[in-house]
Amino acid sequence: MMKRLVYPILAICLFLPACAIVAPLLGSLLIVQKPLAKADCILILSGSAAHVERVDEASALFNAGVAPQIFLTDDGQRGGWDERTQKNPYFVELAVWRLMQNGVPQDSIVILPGVVAGTADEANIGIVAASERGVRSMLLVTSAYHSRRALAAFDQAKIREQSDIQIGMISPASGDLGFSGHSWRLNPSSWSSVGSEWVKLVYYWVRY
Repeated sequence: MMKRLVYPILAICLFLPACAIVAPLLGSLLIVQKPLAKADCILILSGSAAHVERVDEASALFNAGVAPQIFLTDDGQRGGWDERTQKNPYFVELAVWRLMQNGVPQDSIVILPGVVAGTADEANIGIVAASERGVRSMLLVTSAYHSRRALAAFDQAKIREQSDIQIGMISPASGDLGFSGHSWRLNPSSWSSVGSEWVKLVYYWVRY
């Protein structure tokens, strides 16, 4: 009986330390920070569940004088019922309202044309819009877990469009989804974010 238990116990003893080592890396490897002291614009990437943390980070950067305008993409998704407007507003509308509540003037907010179906779409639209508007530097704002894939998508879009625009990246230190690098595994809400992001990242690497 004891002999039969040796291998399962040994496997568990090896598996747990391996998880302790690998799990923090799965989170931290998703994070890329590339701050810019100054930029021509800030682009907030769409993300229904995380729009508040992204908008608040962009608002703080704008109010600190990092950039004179904020670009938004529209993912075509609606939020919950809003009593004030008596409708289910689009998340891009919610983003605009929150930006204005945070002190960003309406004439400094630009909603980019088209509806995006994902990060690659945002990158294509963002780079084209920047080129058309003479933007030379753009600071992306997204959630930390999304930052590596987002930056890769914009780098690919730059190559396709033969653009030399400077791209920066910044994320909230600790977002609404409870994601923060090494400690993400302690928050159950972060497991789905990290798992799905790695699936998307691997797919992106294979496709592009």
